[in-house]
Amino acid sequence: SIRGYQFILMTPALSSDDNTKKVLFGTPEDEPETTSALSSSLVEGEAKRGANALTAAHQQSSPNEKNPLLQSSDVDYTLPQCSLPPLSQLQPVETFVLNAIKSRHDESPEATHVQGYKAIIDSLRRPTDPNMIRSVLISFRTAGSGSVLTMIATNPTIHAQLVHVVLRLNSTNPPKPPNSDDEKAVKQFEEINKTYKEMHLLDAHLHFMLALVSAKSTHLIPVMTTVWKMLSMQVGLQPEMYQRLHAMLHTMFRLFPKARSDFFSIVATRFPHIKLDQSILCHYCKVSFKVLDYLPSMRKQLIDTVVDKCLEIDVNIKIRDNGEVSIEEQQKRDDAAAAGDMTTETDSKNESSESSSKPLLLSKEESIIDDFSEKLDSLLALLLEEIQKACKDYISAREIYYELIPVFESTILTTHKAKFVQFCMFYACGLESGLVDNDYNYDDMEHVEHAILHRDFAAKLLEVVMDPYRATLTRQSGACYLASFISRASFVGPDTICEAISALLRWGEAYIQSLGQHGIHAADSREQSEHHSLFYTVCQAAFYIMCFRGKEAMEYYKEVVASLSAETGGNGASDVPSHIDLSPERWTRICCHELQPLRYCLESVRSEFLHIAHFFDLIGEEKLEKLFRDSKQMSTAGGPKRREGSRISTLATLSARRRKGGVGGLGRGSNPLKSFFPFDPLLLRRAYDFIEPYYRDWNGSIEDDEEDESVTSEEDEDDIFDMEAIDHGADGSQLQEDHSVQLRNEHGRSYSIDQSEAGESTASVQAGGGMTTPNVQEKKDMQRKAWTEVTKRPRSLSMENGSW
Repeated sequence: SIRGYQFILMTPALSSDDNTKKVLFGTPEDEPETTSALSSSLVEGEAKRGANALTAAHQQSSPNEKNPLLQSSDVDYTLPQCSLPPLSQLQPVETFVLNAIKSRHDESPEATHVQGYKAIIDSLRRPTDPNMIRSVLISFRTAGSGSVLTMIATNPTIHAQLVHVVLRLNSTNPPKPPNSDDEKAVKQFEEINKTYKEMHLLDAHLHFMLALVSAKSTHLIPVMTTVWKMLSMQVGLQPEMYQRLHAMLHTMFRLFPKARSDFFSIVATRFPHIKLDQSILCHYCKVSFKVLDYLPSMRKQLIDTVVDKCLEIDVNIKIRDNGEVSIEEQQKRDDAAAAGDMTTETDSKNESSESSSKPLLLSKEESIIDDFSEKLDSLLALLLEEIQKACKDYISAREIYYELIPVFESTILTTHKAKFVQFCMFYACGLESGLVDNDYNYDDMEHVEHAILHRDFAAKLLEVVMDPYRATLTRQSGACYLASFISRASFVGPDTICEAISALLRWGEAYIQSLGQHGIHAADSREQSEHHSLFYTVCQAAFYIMCFRGKEAMEYYKEVVASLSAETGGNGASDVPSHIDLSPERWTRICCHELQPLRYCLESVRSEFLHIAHFFDLIGEEKLEKLFRDSKQMSTAGGPKRREGSRISTLATLSARRRKGGVGGLGRGSNPLKSFFPFDPLLLRRAYDFIEPYYRDWNGSIEDDEEDESVTSEEDEDDIFDMEAIDHGADGSQLQEDHSVQLRNEHGRSYSIDQSEAGESTASVQAGGGMTTPNVQEKKDMQRKAWTEVTKRPRSLSMENGSW
């Protein structure tokens, strides 16, 4: 068989004949040539025939052509041949090793041979003479024409201790240098270090382990574990050593197909714990991803493992409702310590000692938070880098996406309030969109490829939301993921936005129709929100998408209506397909229902959506006025504050503003549904660089854009209502005092209007330099303008930063 033939060729000495060793190893180092011309020609002929046979056997088992599961990159992963020491040094060692190994099988061995066997084990256990160990490892294969290797491999019980010390041998790191200044000791150390540096010992070690597995496959798992430990657990080795170890794994995967399926279990079980140093975690991930160059069939399993490890760090970083960050384990210890202090604290001495220890605990917790954040940032950046490396075109990007979907659905989606790891899905969709745009062929419009992953991901999330067999909490998470993804992904088009919103509204309408008369109201608001939690979450998802992408959605909807009107010559709104229907009737039916979905939304989402609804006339004026009044009564924000000025949103400013307030970055006030939006701005600096090109930040309220456009057409900008100079709470109703005047309507509600507009409205009632009282119609006009100005307000600051 091919494997048997390769084993014969790769086992360098089944005979101790000098010419055979020269063919397989080359000329021994430091050994003068003493063969005749005839011997030289025979050696050259044998070498050529051996090389041709090895090439033919390698072509028959070529991993790049015959086996798609084992591919190799441009890097050469060929394991170099092992060089021989001088034959004058090797032959005595071969004889010694042969006698020592035979002593374990003879019934009455000589005492000197038994002592020799123990000496071999001791030398391997304490490698003070690497050159001698190198000769011993080579002799294990060459002594006795290969009989020594057969005895060691086929008798695991007898030679278990010997095999154990061979597998535990550290052939990559030399011993520590001597502390003394003795020239002899220093020179000896330099010779030892040279043996390690030139990798003679490493080559002998790797080749013996490879021959051991070739002789008996039961040694496969222990040998692979040893090689993987040498590769993954040692940071700072020479690049050539890492290359040798990768070549060893590649050779084993090529010669032993079973190794490919068994290798991942070794990688997964030896993954470092999250509390180990960041350099160890990163090195392990880098080495693991490097293996994918020649074993791509392991990619899905490896990515799943790295995602699980990142998620394990992610869930340990807890973000409280007030925006403070803490570590779960540290928080539990602090709570337990606080409970113990309440029962044992009896005098002021204990109080003083407790107060002096608090800063130490705080600084320790902050250092743990920073350490965890750095680890998570580094691991997530490596994961995104590997995804980017694997996505060479949009086809490979789709393969990566479909490998990520199972781990997202089984792990990430079911983890409540995961904060960072889910961005791997976001990045895969963004990469595919960018690669499709780069490959866009304007000459062949009939075969244009379109980005599909973002639509597939949105459809998957909608499927989760509407699946009645899933847990309610999972369905709520799916709605939050859908709202955040559609709102934050810049590559999502208006058609997808309309379809997502319409699907959410359609589910909400079906839910309302399924309720009986006695299933609407509950005993109190808490029970109400818990009983209809999924309905409220789905409605809030639709409102949230409108806050971010409402302008694009409504413009697309109006274009479809206008197009249908031009085609049919009638009312295009009645002919709009149901999957993109965003008509005012649907919004009114949902928002004005007895369940009052706006009442249980986040205050910032509720306020901003009412602003959008007023601008696009999604809800009737009277009903909208009532909703505004209810929103004002439910607001829990503080009094008006002055805004210092517009700020540039950077990672530093977003992080600073996150710590100052807001409910987890979701806005001020209550959060009855305990909602979260998974794709809020990513504050991990390394991973953020990958996400930024495809990410959409908050661009301000829609009427802020209208104000900006109107400012450019005015000659005097100082008289324009400055929306950016407003500072307000979650209700967003505090206007700038210098340019406003307060009016009250018949309901007793105060409105703010610009004094310049108020002057224009009263100009008609001035006559002869005197001021006259406006009539009833003019009062209504002034109140209507005041109402309009109330609804023209920017988003609350905590919603604007949108950070965690």
